[in-house]
Amino acid sequence: MPRPLWTGAISFGLVTIPIKIISATEDRSLGKELREPVQGEEREPGNVVDLMAALNASVEAAKKSRGEHAGNAAVHEMRPSRKPAAKKTSATKTAAAKKDTARKTSAKKRSVS
Repeated sequence: MPRPLWTGAISFGLVTIPIKIISATEDRSLGKELREPVQGEEREPGNVVDLMAALNASVEAAKKSRGEHAGNAAVHEMRPSRKPAAKKTSATKTAAAKKDTARKTSAKKRSVS
């Protein structure tokens, strides 16, 4: 374990927390080291792959395996299966209706007493 750069403690009332600050980096390489070619040895050229062509070929192979016909598909417009939901009344209308009902109820109580 690396040696801490600073050692101390933080206290909160009766609780003390020990603290050590250590370096967050290490001297090591990530990944695989590539060897340098020996003098006189040539590197092999890399392969270039057309990803879009590979994707299209994969899609066509999948369609053939499922028995789908290659080519343009017919597009049909779908109708909604349910009626649209009824619109709800706004909160202000509902609140106003409650106030009117409360006024009527209190007026009835006054007239009965």
